[in-house]
Amino acid sequence: MAVGGPIKSVNLEGRAFNVEGENEVELFSGGWTNEVTPNGNGTGRIIKSPKTGEANKLPIIIEDDRNDEDFIKELRNRHGWIKASFTDINDNVYSGDVQIVGDSVTNKKTMVMEIDLKARDVFTKQ
Repeated sequence: MAVGGPIKSVNLEGRAFNVEGENEVELFSGGWTNEVTPNGNGTGRIIKSPKTGEANKLPIIIEDDRNDEDFIKELRNRHGWIKASFTDINDNVYSGDVQIVGDSVTNKKTMVMEIDLKARDVFTKQ
């Protein structure tokens, strides 16, 4: 039986982050994307393209007493990969080497920062 629900937690470079409870994280574990394109005779062919994993719309809770915003800024500024893992509602853990992409803005009212992660290759289910 499939049980859907939010991501429960995120870990970046060994630091655990709580996440907003009603999140709708979008996960692509990585691998191949497929396209079918027509041939001149009416048949089709498959075009496969590699795609790295991504986790989008991860709403992490920012705690000022831990200097979380500065920590995330330091990770974003790195020129290398970051160790990351996250746990879903079914206690499945996905991990991989990632980089934080796009803007990471903190909502100061809710103290939530939404981040997007792009993987070096794929997310591995532990």
